[in-house]
Amino acid sequence: MHYRKNGGINLKKAIISITLVFLTSVSALAAKNPMIAFGAEGHGGMTDMRHESGDNSAEWSKAYSYGGGLFLEKAFNDYFAFHTGVSYSNYLIKYSIPDFDRTSELSLDAIKVPMSFNLMLPANVVSFVIPVGLSYTNIFRAYQSDKISTGSKTYDYIYSIEANQFSAFSGLELRFRTSAGFDFFIGGYGEYFITEIAASGMSPSEDHILNYYGKAGIILRTF
Repeated sequence: MHYRKNGGINLKKAIISITLVFLTSVSALAAKNPMIAFGAEGHGGMTDMRHESGDNSAEWSKAYSYGGGLFLEKAFNDYFAFHTGVSYSNYLIKYSIPDFDRTSELSLDAIKVPMSFNLMLPANVVSFVIPVGLSYTNIFRAYQSDKISTGSKTYDYIYSIEANQFSAFSGLELRFRTSAGFDFFIGGYGEYFITEIAASGMSPSEDHILNYYGKAGIILRTF
């Protein structure tokens, strides 16, 4: 198994370190400020590619993404909050090159840190939340599988992509309040990766990931 030397991370150590820092921060913040909430989420959806410029010999197909993570939220009042966290995501990208009679699947494993400001429209039981934010994503593992007329092969593709990605996202959440201090939520989101997927000089075209996904989870309120 190979990892990118510049910009890649060791998955096991990263998850342990980030989880410890996250839990320590949540405990400290919750003790000092009652307007802190934290929780866990799972997400899944559809991936696509947006071709911006250059050679367009590749034909992109829709595929899927999935993952999950932890988050915390600092409410300033009943209407505005700051949201951040850490999550794992897998993105599958499919494309074909008709001139070479080849179809390919690119699987990306990534750690993501989203940051957003949330507009909240509170109600007694169901509240609406509109997040607007940016995410930093580190792709730590990438494998590509190619199928051609003579067979197929899978190989490490981490050196051909840009491991450090930035994206913009927004969406709509529904939060269901309970009397026990827990909220349940579901939502739909759209995300555009501002950073080009290919590493510098590795592709004659400029292409960016699009991700449309749903998310569900639980929130523990300290207020």
